[in-house]
Amino acid sequence: MRVEVYRQKFKLLPSSFKSNNASNGENIYGIIRAFRASPVEAILLAVPTTSIESIAVALAFADYAKDQLYWSRDLVFLFVDGGTTQSADIWLSAYHGQQQKEGIELIDDELEAHGGTFIGAFGLDIDGSVFENVEVLHGMVRRDIIKKNFSKLLNTLA
Repeated sequence: MRVEVYRQKFKLLPSSFKSNNASNGENIYGIIRAFRASPVEAILLAVPTTSIESIAVALAFADYAKDQLYWSRDLVFLFVDGGTTQSADIWLSAYHGQQQKEGIELIDDELEAHGGTFIGAFGLDIDGSVFENVEVLHGMVRRDIIKKNFSKLLNTLA
């Protein structure tokens, strides 16, 4: 299997964000397609581009995950421009086909590719290279997913 990689370019217009200058942004996302099933469901891993440690762990996990045959859900890796919730919201709105908020201009109207519907999401924000503990905050739609894929995914990330 392989990782499909795409980008989303956007512009934040000055009038809406208390700035005199427009600023450009770019979210990068990759999709590892489910090997055992059609792309109905997906798990999102959001990574801030401001943390080199988070990027390194996400890329290492993607390299590992692409060779595994047991995935039954798409894995979507989102590298969030500047690590801001605003950049993540822009991508999520485009992914779900929602209209962008005022003051945001998409350079490309639509995302080039989609995975399945998100049943869970993780934010990977790592600071430093030595871990004493890990705080896990998760958002899952279906609780039974936590018991199955959640523990596999966490063990692999750790």
